[in-house]
Amino acid sequence: MGSGNDKKYLVKWGFKNRPVFEKYIQQTIEDLEFDAPRIFELFRNKVGEWENDYLKRSRKRFVAETIAPPQNKLIKSPKRIAQKIIDSWIEYDEWKSKSAGGKAPQKYDPKKFLTTMTDVVRFRVICNYLSDIAYVDQRLSGFVNNSCEIEIESRNDHIETPLGSRRFFDSFERHFKRYGKRKPGAFAILKELAEAGDDGLKRKDLEKIFSTSSYQASRSEFDILLEYLEHDFYIEKIKKTDRYRFANPILRDYWKKNQ
Repeated sequence: MGSGNDKKYLVKWGFKNRPVFEKYIQQTIEDLEFDAPRIFELFRNKVGEWENDYLKRSRKRFVAETIAPPQNKLIKSPKRIAQKIIDSWIEYDEWKSKSAGGKAPQKYDPKKFLTTMTDVVRFRVICNYLSDIAYVDQRLSGFVNNSCEIEIESRNDHIETPLGSRRFFDSFERHFKRYGKRKPGAFAILKELAEAGDDGLKRKDLEKIFSTSSYQASRSEFDILLEYLEHDFYIEKIKKTDRYRFANPILRDYWKKNQ
């Protein structure tokens, strides 16, 4: 049903309880069930075309691939969207109560979240070499500029950012800030997975690590964090097992060295 904090915000927004709020979110994102696969297929086909153009005078090799999140979940679940909205209000109120300087944290409008939440639908285009990234970036920009349905709201060039202050796709700091009170658990889990190597650790072991990381730890919080880490491409489930490991050995080594 949610914590006391959850209920405080839900009542303020006009929702009786968490299930009612999640049902409202489900109804709000209903149309995306049809749009998300169409958009994903559009980009996958375009990237395939660009790869073929790129390799016309070269030997066949991997250039780029459009990939969906684990289990092909292109759309965030109502449960995750609800939690992200609630977490954003908690973070904002904490920032406001401390009279902290700088830019205010993002606070999502519970009834207009689709206008500001940028990862309700998500997938990635993965490239092989830096030169491939530059080519795909150029083709993507040209495609979007000629489209009346798609536009680029923001663009960040992580290639020009020093390796010591970035991870492959996003900064640790930004993700971990979003994890809120689950942050100690995320650090603890990734620390142990970094030491575990390619074999990873069993889910029950990760849950035990999480449960000892914070007095606020619970089974539901662990489930949410594990889903966050998987969807943010930090970890992956090893096929046909109940074990998890770092999604990429280079990322694992970078974590060990810098965290």
